[in-house]
Amino acid sequence: ATLAFAVATLATVGSAFYAQRTQRPLGLWYYGAQCALDLLLVTAVVHITGGWSSQFAALYILVIAGASLLLPFRGGLAVAAAACVLYAIDVIWWRPGTGTPFAGVGVQLAFLAVVAVGSGFVAARLRLAGSGREALAAQLPKVQLEAAEILRTIRSGIITVDGRERLLYANPAASE
Repeated sequence: ATLAFAVATLATVGSAFYAQRTQRPLGLWYYGAQCALDLLLVTAVVHITGGWSSQFAALYILVIAGASLLLPFRGGLAVAAAACVLYAIDVIWWRPGTGTPFAGVGVQLAFLAVVAVGSGFVAARLRLAGSGREALAAQLPKVQLEAAEILRTIRSGIITVDGRERLLYANPAASE
């Protein structure tokens, strides 16, 4: 399990470093593949460490939350569904007869679904805020040009100074 975590960490860091060096953004296919790899890794660790009683089952939450932030809402839900399926297959099918409490597994699966919806909602709100910020940033140069034009044509002298009383701006009337 430790070796698998180390290999996955090195692969993630290596691919992020490669993307940074080549200045190429990582696409949705990369994030989807990373989430699938993470799900398989977490499932393997959970299987090795005891199935439904494994303390590492909570790692599914991190994968789901990460997928919700990196992928579109449907992608996050797909990763959550895959996590639920893999976890259920592991604790019910791959470990039959180990005293698996089905009610406990059901509660864990329901919790994973709640995490998926909650983190998907938060991610959607963050994306909405980001798109609003981008629209505002796109309008800023236009507003700056309009403000500069207005200040340049005003007949009164206008100056702007900073907190140290240094001149920041003076329109033509102030210069005269």
